[in-house]
Amino acid sequence: MIKNTFLGLGPMSVEVVNSLDFFSKKYTKKIMLICSRNQIESSKLGGGYVNNFSTSEFSNFVKTKRNKLLIMSRDHCGPFKRDRIKKNKENLKKEIDNCKISLLDDIKNDFKILHIDTSECGAAKYEIAEELINFCNENAKINKLPFSVEKDFRVGYNCFINNYSIIEEIKNWIDQNNISGYVFLLSASSLSNLLIHQLYKHCDTNTYIDIGTTLNHFLGIDGKRGYLTGRNRKICIW
Repeated sequence: MIKNTFLGLGPMSVEVVNSLDFFSKKYTKKIMLICSRNQIESSKLGGGYVNNFSTSEFSNFVKTKRNKLLIMSRDHCGPFKRDRIKKNKENLKKEIDNCKISLLDDIKNDFKILHIDTSECGAAKYEIAEELINFCNENAKINKLPFSVEKDFRVGYNCFINNYSIIEEIKNWIDQNNISGYVFLLSASSLSNLLIHQLYKHCDTNTYIDIGTTLNHFLGIDGKRGYLTGRNRKICIW
């Protein structure tokens, strides 16, 4: 059973956003502002039709509401998802590049949910979807963590298989920069287990900790596990 649902509505006008702001505060309900690329778009791509807002202008407007219940979201971001874009193979590369421009602006301006839609890309739709997802992962922000980060290494989908080589990459970084006495925080599913074992074996003067999803809150990611939300409080009896 789905217990945590919330409404998503398009920001068709300033008046709509104002109304949703009022409603969400009155009833304490989360509402996604799901922006199509026609409605809200990067200034580098001409902006959108809603009040002529660019992505940054829209974000600044929403932030003036001081309402954490309004969740800025991107709807159907993918090639050929804007009006007046001619769909053909010659335009596909440019469209992918434009999607990356749009998504990067979303990330920089604190959009929390990004819907990637490559349904117009024919047989290449899965490959292009993976490219765009990886692009978002590589550009995700970590500046809201409550501590400074010396270096971050990023993994993607099915990292246990696809990112196994990162073990050697981190070892090389440790050697090349004489890294000693550092704390490594690992959040890479089961790959974290291999990383901790191999990295400690390689250099035991650092500390390696599997943190799971404990920092999700600082990264704008909802905690999905019961022990992180406080709903499943159990007592261990020894």
